[in-house]
Amino acid sequence: MDITESQDGCVCHSQAGPAARTQTMRGGHRPKSPQSGWGRYRFADVVDWVRLRLDIEKFDDSKFASSLDQAGGAGVDFTTMAELGDTTEHHRVLYELNKTCSADIPGRGEFYTYPDYITRRIAVPSYDPNGIILAVHDGRWVGMTATSLHPVDGVAFSEMTGVLRPFRGRKLSLALKVRAIRFVRSAGYRWLVAFHHPDNAAAIAMNRRLGFEDYAG
Repeated sequence: MDITESQDGCVCHSQAGPAARTQTMRGGHRPKSPQSGWGRYRFADVVDWVRLRLDIEKFDDSKFASSLDQAGGAGVDFTTMAELGDTTEHHRVLYELNKTCSADIPGRGEFYTYPDYITRRIAVPSYDPNGIILAVHDGRWVGMTATSLHPVDGVAFSEMTGVLRPFRGRKLSLALKVRAIRFVRSAGYRWLVAFHHPDNAAAIAMNRRLGFEDYAG
């Protein structure tokens, strides 16, 4: 999925705007950018990504307080991979959740195998278990957002945000993304970048609501 579900669906966090759709991805190739470390899905066709960037210094959490309250009142708790334990067992659960959510991403081809997923998303320097934020309902992982850190480039990258179908419409994706932004802020980064498939209207709209703007890169 970073892939993110936008709003409360599967939002692919590879996003940008009409003026910034210059990034291309074909087959299993990832965007040639600092944020491409997780290289999420495989697309059969060439994709001109919508690229967005958020200035963390301008982000106002208070604007989304009601949405966070609604999400918290839905019987869902939020935690991180670091808090639960960054273990092989939890990596497998994360993989299955990511794979399920990514099925709704426009133009998505075959998802990664588990070994490939670990190699590309977990066993990389940009991975931080504190950046894997999870929505949990009665012990079941029902939503996720993943953010990677790229100190050399001075940016954080929104890899994926997704919520299982039965739990959409409860502001969970928005709540997850706000928590991801807080993580980026606590890590000392100013910029959070996201790429979106141009047909992923929900994810793009959610990020714009949060304050993301078109980014030429």
